[in-house]
Amino acid sequence: MQHVRRIVTGVNDAGKSCVVQDGPSPGLLDFGSFVIQEQWKVNGLPVEPNAPGDPADVDRYFLEPPAGGAKFCFFTIQPDDGSTEMSDEKLALIQEKYVGLEAHDDPDDVSWHRTETLDFIILMSGEMILDLDEGEVHLSPGDVVIQRGTRHAWRNPGNVPATGASIMLSARPASDE
Repeated sequence: MQHVRRIVTGVNDAGKSCVVQDGPSPGLLDFGSFVIQEQWKVNGLPVEPNAPGDPADVDRYFLEPPAGGAKFCFFTIQPDDGSTEMSDEKLALIQEKYVGLEAHDDPDDVSWHRTETLDFIILMSGEMILDLDEGEVHLSPGDVVIQRGTRHAWRNPGNVPATGASIMLSARPASDE
């Protein structure tokens, strides 16, 4: 995945708007078959826009935003290689760096999961399949998914990486009606 240029604005000591960061996000986590570039996270609303620190400066990826919060990230999924096996090394890396495996139905298959979020997802390049309990949806660049706390998985049936953007809003638990 190409690093995304992230421009963060703020206010300087003179009270003037300015650029406080211009470059890649420090929140890059590479899991091999998928890469996440966390861009920003808010812990709740209303937001303190000029709070110190960089909430994307993470060494672990939290699947969901904090309760009452939101997060914005880019993600890239490599093409499916036909394998359903996960190496012990890859599983160990994911368990170390990826917080939220409890949302997965099977910790050995981190693709199927459900989050307590409302997600706005846009596929920017490549192609992806959104797997649901009852069916699948083929996505092309420009397609938008509104993911409403349902059980799902993502996969890339193409021969090039697929990249998307996601904004996740904390939500009440989804109803299983």
